[in-house]
Amino acid sequence: MSYETHLENEKKKQNKQAEADIAQYEKDNAALKEKVNASLDAAAESQAGVYRQEIEQAPLDSRALYDQNAMREAVDRKKIQESLANMGMTDSGLSSSMQTALTIQKSRADNSVRAAEQQRIRAAESAIDQIYANKELQKAQKGIEIDQDTAAYARTRQESANTLATQTATALHNAEVEAATAQYEASLAAEQEWMKQQLSGQQDTAKLRSDYVKLLMTREDNPMSSTAAWQEAYRVYPDTPVMSQAQYGYYTHYLNSGYSSEYANAMAKAYMNTADAGGTEEQVSEAVSNALAEQARKVAQDHGAYTVPSARSNDAAGVRKTMSQTLPQLAAIEMSDTERMEVVAYLVGTAYSDHVRRSTDTNIYQQIGEALAANLSGIYLEIALACAGLQ
Repeated sequence: MSYETHLENEKKKQNKQAEADIAQYEKDNAALKEKVNASLDAAAESQAGVYRQEIEQAPLDSRALYDQNAMREAVDRKKIQESLANMGMTDSGLSSSMQTALTIQKSRADNSVRAAEQQRIRAAESAIDQIYANKELQKAQKGIEIDQDTAAYARTRQESANTLATQTATALHNAEVEAATAQYEASLAAEQEWMKQQLSGQQDTAKLRSDYVKLLMTREDNPMSSTAAWQEAYRVYPDTPVMSQAQYGYYTHYLNSGYSSEYANAMAKAYMNTADAGGTEEQVSEAVSNALAEQARKVAQDHGAYTVPSARSNDAAGVRKTMSQTLPQLAAIEMSDTERMEVVAYLVGTAYSDHVRRSTDTNIYQQIGEALAANLSGIYLEIALACAGLQ
């Protein structure tokens, strides 16, 4: 799997978890905001209660003062009456003036009490208003702090998710690369060991053949000539088929491209045979393509898949329909997933080979090639293209 694919998968996974964490954090902070607001409301109500009691108490305290003023007026009035009576001036103008003065004095005293009461109430009301104003300001400040905390967490959590996705994707990709490298090195070592054994076997065969020639030429009864002895030695000890170094290089190349050993061997052999015969680059390419198609045919027929479906339209949808026709005859056949896809590629590619051979329109090559590429990839696409005669 590519690094980009790992990164995409990890980003989806980490972002999903980050979104869940952020949503939970927002929910917790919303609950905290409600709790803080409730606490501020309760504190404000408690503080305002003291001033409400002050407002309620002010008229009561004023009433006592009103009573004192009335009492003081009555006492003063009584004293004046007694004094005037003692002086025989009860009905004098002085008596009337003094009575008026007492009335004015009480009125001023009552007004003073009333003004003090209103001032006391207004001060308490102002204090209550300030308490509620401070409460709303604190709510706003706490709300901003909580919202900023929520936003900061969301940014940090998202950055953490992206970082973790990158780190995990890198680790997974590196592990796959290391595993693939180790597998390739192990495979290469095994192939080199096989090559060494084959070369060693060839050397052993050459020695046996040489010793046998000596024996045939020096035996006491009916010794052979050198030519006859060598012919007999080659018959008894034929050469063990061994790849040339060049053919082995191509064989390794095809193996590394994803082909199985059977495909790689057939394609490398076709390459070298055609090249050694002086074939052009185009002829070599065609020989390799034919070897690929022939090996695919063998795999298909080894599993009993002989019936080639009828090719549908030369577009992606047509190829999908053609592929669907191959499924019934493959359903009951036991084979690996790789072999199944190789057989599907062979059958579908072969189905379109008549279209390629019979058409005079060169555009059909590109149409079919693109249609196959839309449904197959890698070595399976190469097999389909080779069987269709497009490569």
